[in-house]
Amino acid sequence: MSIFIGMLLILPVFALENESNESKSDDFTYASVDDFFNDIPAINEELQSKEVFIPDSAGYLIKNGNIFVTITMNDESTRELYFTLEDKRLIGISSGKPENIEYIISTSEETCNEIIGSENPADAILSNYDNGNIKLKAVGFGNSIKLFFAKIFIGFS
Repeated sequence: MSIFIGMLLILPVFALENESNESKSDDFTYASVDDFFNDIPAINEELQSKEVFIPDSAGYLIKNGNIFVTITMNDESTRELYFTLEDKRLIGISSGKPENIEYIISTSEETCNEIIGSENPADAILSNYDNGNIKLKAVGFGNSIKLFFAKIFIGFS
C-alpha cells in the first residue's frame, strides 16, 4: 500500500523537479512546509505548461479527481492543499480544500519537514506511511473499495 501513497504524494514535485533539472529553469526544493506552500503558485504554473502523468499503479486508485492533503502544523493549525488529476494526468495543485475529494492524505508538519530534509524523500514518505505518520483515507464507496483491494493486493506482493 505504501507505494500508492508514495506515488500520490511525491509525483507532482518529483516530476517537476526532474523536468526542471533537465531544463535548469526552476529548482523545486524546499527548507520547510511554509516554503513549499509559498511556492504552490509556481508549481501550479509549471504543471499548466507540462503534461505530468501518474503511474498506472496510482492510476488504479484515482484517474480523475482531487487528492486532498491536510498538514497539522506544530502550532495546532492546519494547512491544506490538493492535487487535481484528469485522465491520469496531474493538472494542478492548489492551496485550500476542493469541493469534491476522492482521497485524503493527512500528516504533520514534523513529518513533512523530515521528508523535505531527507536525501531520499521517496523513501522517507514510504517509511512515514508505514509508521503511521502519513494516513490515506478514501472518500466515497467506490474509492473505499479500490483502496481496500489495493491494500490486499499490496499485502500479497
